Order: sequence, then C-alpha cells, then structure tokens
Amino acid sequence: MLNFIGRAVLSLLAFAGAGTAVATAHTLIDARVRTIDHCPTLFIAGQRVPPLALYVYINFQSQRSVAQSASEIRLASRRGINIITFPVGLPNPAHPFIHRSLGRLCSFILKNNPKAWLLPRVWCGVPGFDARHPSLLIKYADAQRPQCSIASRRWYHAVANDLKLFIAHVKASPILASHVIGYHICHGNTNEWFTPNYWNQPRPGFDYSKPNQAGFRRWLRAHYRTDAVLRTAWHQSTIRFHSVTIPTPEASTPYPLYRSTERNYIDYLRYQSDMAVRRISQFAMVIKRETAGHSLVVTFYGYGMELPTPDSSDLALGKLLRCPYLNMVASPVSYGYRQPGGAPPFMGAVDSATLHGKLWMQEDDTSTFLDTTKNSGPGFYARCTNLSQTIAVHRRNFGQVLIHRLGMWWMDLQGKGWLNSPKIWKNIGTLRTISAKYGNRGAYQPDVAIILDERSSDYARLNAQDMPLLGSLVFRDQQFFRCGTSVGFYLLSDIGASGFPHSKVIIFLNAWHLSAATRKEIKTKLESHGRTLVWVYGAGFLEQGKINPAISSNLIGMRLKVLPLGSVPGSEVLAHNRLALPVEHLAGLNAAVKTFGFFSHAADTPSFAVVDPSAIALATYDHSRSVSVALLRHKHYNSVFIGDPRPSAAFWRSLFPHLGVPVYLNTNDAFETDGNLAMISSDGIAGKRTLTLPHPSTVYNLINGKRLASDVKSFVFPMRRYQTKLLRIVSEPHSR
Repeated sequence: MLNFIGRAVLSLLAFAGAGTAVATAHTLIDARVRTIDHCPTLFIAGQRVPPLALYVYINFQSQRSVAQSASEIRLASRRGINIITFPVGLPNPAHPFIHRSLGRLCSFILKNNPKAWLLPRVWCGVPGFDARHPSLLIKYADAQRPQCSIASRRWYHAVANDLKLFIAHVKASPILASHVIGYHICHGNTNEWFTPNYWNQPRPGFDYSKPNQAGFRRWLRAHYRTDAVLRTAWHQSTIRFHSVTIPTPEASTPYPLYRSTERNYIDYLRYQSDMAVRRISQFAMVIKRETAGHSLVVTFYGYGMELPTPDSSDLALGKLLRCPYLNMVASPVSYGYRQPGGAPPFMGAVDSATLHGKLWMQEDDTSTFLDTTKNSGPGFYARCTNLSQTIAVHRRNFGQVLIHRLGMWWMDLQGKGWLNSPKIWKNIGTLRTISAKYGNRGAYQPDVAIILDERSSDYARLNAQDMPLLGSLVFRDQQFFRCGTSVGFYLLSDIGASGFPHSKVIIFLNAWHLSAATRKEIKTKLESHGRTLVWVYGAGFLEQGKINPAISSNLIGMRLKVLPLGSVPGSEVLAHNRLALPVEHLAGLNAAVKTFGFFSHAADTPSFAVVDPSAIALATYDHSRSVSVALLRHKHYNSVFIGDPRPSAAFWRSLFPHLGVPVYLNTNDAFETDGNLAMISSDGIAGKRTLTLPHPSTVYNLINGKRLASDVKSFVFPMRRYQTKLLRIVSEPHSR
C-alpha cells in the first residue's frame, strides 16, 4: 500500500513540478493559530494539533543521508509527529533546478509518511538576482558586498513575485495543496534575518549601499516628519532628510553608551531592525493573501536576550508581534547552556509572543549521542555522550516548551542521523502524548516576570573597548532557570498589553532609557497590589544621552548617586542584613564579560549606589562600601535596586520569599513550573532533592503517570546525574 501511495505521489508531484500550466487551483489545507483560553493553539484541517515537528535536511548526494532522513521521518510518524519542516529555495519555473527539487523533497517525505504535513523553510532569495544587480548589493566599509540589501525595493518585489509563484505551484498540485500547511520565511546570516556576516569577527559594520541609504532616509522622514525635528534630535543645525548619510565607522572609545550627539547611530540601529521586520511582515502579507489565510507564516526573529550587540537587525520583536499576518516566531535553544546539566535560557521574550497570539517555536538541534563528527556544527561542544543524556536533554527542553505554552521541532541539523534512533523517538512519542493532554492549556501566570527593553539596547555602543551592559544582560549565567520558581520573559513594550501577568515580582534587565510615557505606564500599571519592581544595574538614567540620577531615582523609588568612573562593581551581601540573606559575592560588570572574551573591561562604565536612608541595605560594593543592593517598601509596592548585573540563582532564591514568591526548589538544578506542571533537570550532581509546595498537593510522574506522593507540602525524591523529571502537581481541594 505504501509503495502504491508513494508512486502516486511521485507521479502527481512530477506533473505539478514540471512547470506545466494547470488550470485548476486546488483548495489548500487550512492551518492556523487560534487563541484558545488565552493560549495560542495550532489547528490543522480544523483539528487541534500539538505544535511539535521534525526538521530534516535531505542531502540527495549522500545515500547515507537519504537513508537516515527516511528512517527519521518514519520513526517520527510512528510516534505521531507528522509536521515535517525542511529547507528549500523559492521554486520558480525559470529556475528549473530549485523548481524540481521541491517536488523531489516533498515526494520523498510523503513516500515515507503519506500523512505528513509539510512546512518548507524557504530561503527568500532569487537565484541569479545578485549577479544581475550588483548596484543593489550591500556595501560595507571594508568593500565586502555579500548579497543584495534587503532595503532594495527591486529585490523585495522579485522575492515577493517568486513567493507568489511558489504558492501558485502548491495550489496547482492536489497533493501539495493538501499537505503544505505553511511557509517558514528565511533570509540573512544563518537564515535568521541577522545582518550578513554578523557572526564574523570583527563584524563588518553598516550597509552603505544606495538602497540602504534611501531606506534610512525614508525611515527618518516617517519618524521625524520635518527637518526641524530631525535637526533638534540629532543636534545638527544644518541636517536635512535628503542630506543624511549612514553613520561612518566609529572612533574607538571605552565609553559604552551612545551620547546625545550620536543620535544618528541609535537611529540607524533602530532602522536596521525595523527594516528586517518590515520585509518579514511584507512577505507574510503576500503569503496570507495568496493563500486566502489558509497557510501558516513562520519566521526566526527576536533573539534579544541572546545576541551581544544591537547591530543584529533583531531588536524589533515588539513590532513584529503586532503583525497580523504572522503566526509563529522561532529561535533555537540557547547555545550557551544547552549541555547535559545545563539550564539554557530562552533567546527571546517568548511569553510576550503569547500575549499577541503568536506561537513561539523552539528549535531543538541538540547534538545527540549519534553525532560523532568532531565540530559538526553549533552546539557540538555540548554534545550528549549517550542515550540517557539525550533523553534527559530532550525532556528538559520540552519541559520549558510545555510550561511556557510554546511549540518545538526536533532538528537533525545536517542530515547526519542525529535523531535516527527508535529509543529517541519512543521518548519523543511520550512527550507528544503529554503535550496533547496538557500542552497549551490556559494562560501562563509566572510569579516572576523578566523584562527586556529593546529600545534601551540600541544605546549600547557597538565598538567600545568595553560593552559590559549588554554583555551582562546577554551572557548572564543560568540564573533565572535555576532560581526555583516560575519565571516568564516579556518585552517592556508589553507591560500594558492585555494578558500581561499579575506577577508578584517584575525584574527590569536593561531599562536604561525610558520615555516619559513609559515611565508613566510603569507607575500607573505596575506600582500596585504589593508587587515588587526590581531594577538591575540601573534604570532610566539616560536622558538626552546624558546620565541623570534624579530621574533614575524617581523611577526606581529610592535615591541613587552616580559613582566615579572606574568604580568597577562587584558586591558582597551584608552580614546580619535585615532580611537575613546569606552572605554571598555578587558578580560585577567585569565578571559579566571576562568569561566570554568579547569585551575588555568596565573602567568607563557608569555605576550607581543607593543613598536613601529609608532603604534597607542588603549589599555593598567591594571598592567603596557604597550600597549596591537595597529594598524600599512603599505603600502600594516594593522597590529593589541591584547595582551589580549578575546576581546568582542562589541570591534570587534567598530574596524571593521576602517578596511573596514561593521557591519550590532550593538547589541549582534547572527548574520550571506553572504551579500545575513542573520540570526539574539535574545540574549534574546526583542526590536527593526537596520540592516545597505552596499548598498540600498530590504529585504525579508525567512520563509514566504514576502517583509519587499524596497530600504533601514537601516532597523528597532522588535525582541521577543529568536526569530530567516532568511532574504534575495537583493541589488538594481542602488546601484551596
């Protein structure tokens, strides 16, 4: 039966893929994301489907790759994973190789799983376009011209035309029309919409091409409206829109922030991200219109908690989430801490996506025990060395997805058989069953909300000798996934959004520059109901590019002073402090950058100390004994200032109970919970763990359904090295 179906698929796809004119456009299978009970939910053909998929890279030049990919597709099918995503170029009859390759890829997948739903990962580029239009290529200061500038309108129209041809091609085939559920649109460095050559060292800088110059001027005109407003903002008395040029490479300086006279750099960085989002949104609109809304649109974007600098084109997630044509946003599992025993943080504000009805997809390209090629790709250094580690890491990553109401795909990155194991898929099949029963149900309401401000990140200077501000934000340790409680990740632009959680603690990571409207919104919406607002490093201190401790003090709710430059932070929790927090050293700005080697030192970075007599001092700086951490209880809310940007997970676990946040697990293991489901992944140390519950509860093992404890508030259990446990916690009726 399978061979018959396979031959039928091949013949139909060959007919549709040959470029033959087909009069009939077939009805597309309907796939969409709907918000059900405040949670983005995937529907295909009207049926609710767990948002779980397999990515395959099929190398037809390698018989081994073909065989391994076929096996993975069949193994996934047997475990109920029918969504298959795969890379492909834009098939246009004028480009016969790519046109035929789509048919070959789809027929191969459907031969191995006739029930497969296809989600092609589409490179948004037209073969030969760059060679025909050299004047439209990116132009870097070092003369590199890697590809066409996305600011080019001619390039956009060429890609949009090929997208339309692609969709027409799908609709012309009854097989493709009934199996293609959407399009994952990709471009830029590593297909993730970064600026080309972004990961080069040193990075090449800004794009000085004519299309980009014109695009920047259009953006400025839309933003400032008049020459007079532009002149005031840029502190340049003679500037006009038509005379604006893209900023030149910066002179070397150790000062890490752009000053008021360097507004052109801040604006260019914002424009660069806005342009990427504009193109993504435009392509998404093309797909939705050509498919009459039946097909999904997916893209990579929004890695603001992972990337080290603001020249990535990746700092406009807030705008992208408001695009009505987009259904899913994707990112890989963080590369920093994905090893067995690790606690990988999310790359972006995943929980903000949920507020806007978007389904965030985690790409799990774990280097499994089957990856035996040295330096086989990103994340190889964190490779799982055996099956049990692979299963533990897959469960850990799935646990994050389950609790935050996300989706995911498992990825065989290079088509080398990383997932070609029945035992791997037996585990994934169990995870799929859990997802179908418990996944994407109800709004996630974390006790702690972590806030990223995309606009403040634009103020971090690109080529300063020292960039500790973004370094401390991005290259943080695994603190928030080891702090033993429920934590969510949001954009500052969403604090007023419908569905923003009623979290007891709100932690601002990088709110350095805030508008008057944002300050007012924080005060009216967040300073209430006994919440605690935590300000890391400093907040609101930039005004017109200058440091103003008065406005910062007003925002934070306690008086601050600016310490002399060169006062490199690093703190010690005070012995005998009023909260009885254990004595601990808090890492400062230098520690934030030293490990990674991207930046040099923090000598010219401003730092702040609390000088408010009403505040409860909790820690002091090493170098001055000035107060670096303090708590001030106001009438309707609490405020905490933490001058050092890298408090440890142990520090958070000791502080949270004083702020009304339950700490379920007081160890350094990776931990996630929504109060009903929990994930615990060992930090690599075997031994007993104690789960402390807010209410008497019954605890179940999600993997096998067994009851582990009944009517308990404290549950002791063993953990093996690198083991991951998935639990269900049911509060007893008498405890509610």
